[in-house]
This record gives sequence, structure tokens and C-alpha cells, in this order.
Amino acid sequence: MSKKDKRAQKDKKRRDAKKRAKADSTRVAPEVEAQRRRRGRECFERAQRARSQGRTEEAIEQFKKVLHYEPEQTAALVNLAAVLQRLERVEDAITCLRRAVRIDPLLGEAHNNLGTCLQSRGETEEAGQHFRAAVDARPDLGPAWVNLGTVKRYTETDDPDIAVMEKQLAQLPFNDPRVTPFQFALAKAFEDCGEFERSFEHLQKANRLHRSRVRYDVEAADELMRRIARVHDAEFLAAGPHESSTDAEPIFVVGFPRSGSTLVEQILASHSRVGAVGEVPDFDNVARTYCEAADLGDFPEKNRELPPAQLAELGARYAALVAARAPDAERVVDKSLNNFLHIGLIHRVLPGAKIVHCRRDPVDTGVACYRQYFSSPIDYAYDLSEIGARYRSYGELMRHWHAALPGRVLDVHYEELVANQETETRRLLDFCGLEWEDACMRFHETQRIVGSASVSQVRQPIYSTSVARWKRYEKHLDPLFEALGSCAPSRT
Repeated sequence: MSKKDKRAQKDKKRRDAKKRAKADSTRVAPEVEAQRRRRGRECFERAQRARSQGRTEEAIEQFKKVLHYEPEQTAALVNLAAVLQRLERVEDAITCLRRAVRIDPLLGEAHNNLGTCLQSRGETEEAGQHFRAAVDARPDLGPAWVNLGTVKRYTETDDPDIAVMEKQLAQLPFNDPRVTPFQFALAKAFEDCGEFERSFEHLQKANRLHRSRVRYDVEAADELMRRIARVHDAEFLAAGPHESSTDAEPIFVVGFPRSGSTLVEQILASHSRVGAVGEVPDFDNVARTYCEAADLGDFPEKNRELPPAQLAELGARYAALVAARAPDAERVVDKSLNNFLHIGLIHRVLPGAKIVHCRRDPVDTGVACYRQYFSSPIDYAYDLSEIGARYRSYGELMRHWHAALPGRVLDVHYEELVANQETETRRLLDFCGLEWEDACMRFHETQRIVGSASVSQVRQPIYSTSVARWKRYEKHLDPLFEALGSCAPSRT
């Protein structure tokens, strides 16, 4: 053997020895590996328990401990991402989910959740790729089909995706909760294709099934709104706002779901002085906390008895909470729609607040609710009569606020905004005390997280195809018209 060959042989032996040493150093004894898995399971159970009880920070900590013991535990990554997404820590959630799909490219749930995160920040094309990956990996994952439908327009009823959804649906018992998203997804597909009868058939099945699993008391909801109006009568509110300990000027966007509120929020958020915090429960939580602390009886009657010092504290506490959510913004938009219930209290504790009420044709609004698969269920949205009844009582309360607080609330009509974008945008900005900025006309270019059902729509310029959409389903809408009563538009 030549000297050269001998040197090569020695070099190979040294390399092989290094590889064996490295393998030995990283090899974990079976008992150590078992201990790590056991500790990982324990942390996972603690994390799920904390999450179910609303202790989110503890849940995050425990999921991270799981990943310390089991770095490739995809269930921990997916669940941690879900908690982070709920806290609007979308970037952190995306990091977790990208890691999960790298570990397991066929993890359908992770692809679906990653798609929703990307969609919320306007990355529609990549979101669509992950929705597609989700249904390819898990054709039984109904919510992924719903999400795919937000980025795909169906053109033919023989689309292979429709066949796959119908096959999956046929394999499920008719009352299985997993049926609901498939019915909504198929309704959207057939509507795209102009097959409105087939679309509505799927909508009816989806909503009936979902309604059977929720509780909603029409009379109780009506009575609550009547009580709110009685408590906050014109005489009581005429005393004017209470002296506040904050000069904050939040902008509240209120209204009925699917009334154009996300569009209004996006227009406002496109202004350089404004930050949007989405649909946050801060005002409701703070109001109830202060009223309960004062031991003043039932809501809403307790609102009338709040001591002056607590009224001042309430406004300041709320202002601090929303400011922390958008620390770089001079003004903040709060789009928690149910704050229409609190307009009287908002008037009293936040004299600088602006209240914008989004309105849309009541039937279009009702149909839009009925055809929407809400990620956070809305109890009254699954029965046309109940949607109409809720809209009627909400409308009566809004008329009360207008009468008791003239000029305090600005109505923005969706149809007018679509038809006269610049005029209505100028009116909106003027009411909110904001100077004109051209960016508000290009709202679809604004980069921010959008978490509502209208996430896809506000990434496009204004369009009018959603106006009078109800007419395609008119023959099925008698229950909605009857429940709306005088609120319903003419059918001619």
C-alpha cells in the first residue's frame, strides 16, 4: 500500500471515529428519554388545564416546557399557537406553526391555522397554499374547506373539490357537529356557481344543526335592551358626561355583525394617527368589574348608581387598557360591536369618545349572518326569525340612543359608503376629528392584523356586489322579513 493510500485510510478512520463519538454524545439512554416524555405529558396536561380555565400565561409557559422536553411535539406547537393567536400574538403563532409543518408536512390542522394567521395579515396567496395543503392532508377537516372557500372562487359544479366535500359529508351522521362546516363550505361553493337553491339548502342544514347546540332566548334579549333604554333615559343622560380623569378620545365602532364594520375600521386604521385593536372586550369587562365591586345589583340598573369617583376611574382604566394594545397610536379604534349596549355609559365616562354606528340593509345583514361560519359562534345567527328579532330590538335601542343623545353617534351606511366612498370617508374622518389623508381611500393597502370574518374583503378596493345580495334567496326569507317587522325594506 502506498503512503498516500495509508494516509487516506488513517484520515477515514479518524473521520469515522469522530462520527461515532458525536453519535455517542447525542444518544440518550432509554430511561432518560422515557423520563422526558413523561415530563412532557405532565406539562401538556397542565397546559391544557390552564388553557381551559383561562390562565393563558400559565398555559404558554407549560406548552414551552413540553417543547423543552420534546422539541418535536407538534401537538404542543399547534396548541401553543392557538393560545398565542387568541392573544393576537400572530407573529409568534406563525413561528410555532411553521415549525410544526416542517416537522410534519402532513399536519392538516397546523396548515389550516397557519393559513388563518397569514390571511389575517394580508398574505392571501400563501394562506391559500396552506388551506390547500390542509384539505389535501385532511380532507375530513371541515373548517379548512370553509377557509379555502374564502380564497377560492368556484366556477363549475363538477369541481373536484365539491365532490370531495360531498363524499366527506356523506360519511358523517346527519347530527355530527363536524357536518356544519362542510355544509357552510358547500353553500359557498354552490353560490359561487349560481346554484342558489342548492346553496340555500346547505345553509338551512348547517344553521339548523348548529342552532340545536346553542341557547338563545329572544325574549330575554329583547327585555335586556328595553331595560338598558329605561335606565339610560333622556333625562338621566341630559346631565351630560361625568367629569373624567382621562382626555382619551377612543373611537368606538358599533353595530350588527356583517354590517360593514370591518371596512369602517380599516378605513380609520389607514390614518397615520389611528391604531385599531379589533374586537376586544375591554369596555364591557371594565364596566362590569366596577359595577360588581360597588355591589349595585343587576346590570344594567347598577350603571345608574355608580359613584362619581368610580365613573372617573372606569373611563381611565378602559383608556389605559386600549392604549396598551396600540402603544404607538394617538387614537384607538375599538370594534367590539356589542358596545352599542354601553353607549349611555360610554357617554358618561369618556366625554372625548367618538361613536360610529355601522348600518346596512337589514335583510342583507341578516342573510350575511346566516351564511357565515363564525369562528366564534354568535348565538342568534342560526335562525332567520331570531336574527330578525335581534336586529329589531338592536334597532330600537339604537333609535333610543339617537333620541337621547342627539349628535353623539354617527351612522355610516354601508350602501352609501360603497356608492360614495370619498364623500362618506370625509364625513367619517371629520366626525372623528381627523384630518384628511389619501391613505384612507386606499384602505386595502394598509398592513395590519385583521381577525374578523371580513378579513378577505378589506384586502380589496371597495366593491358593490354585496349590495342587495339577499334577492337571490328572497323566496326563503319570509321568516326574516316577518321578524324584522317595520325594520324590513320593501321587497319591490
